[in-house]
Amino acid sequence: MAIPNDVLDQFFAGTRTEAVRFVVNDSVRVISGLNKKRTGAVVSIFSINPVTTYLIEPGAEPWGDFQAAESDLELIEP
Repeated sequence: MAIPNDVLDQFFAGTRTEAVRFVVNDSVRVISGLNKKRTGAVVSIFSINPVTTYLIEPGAEPWGDFQAAESDLELIEP
């Protein structure tokens, strides 16, 4: 299912919502799941149903973008 344009517009504009807690270029840490303890930057929304999932560009090796559910992420404050 495609991500609605209004959700993408808010994501790329940096507007956080209840459905989308992270926005483009947010620095995040994975707190659970397969990539636990990895850090990176949010680059895109992968899905919003049944759960919001993001594409993360890692900040360190191993390289290669990965997906992470919103519930598996925490924001790294600047």
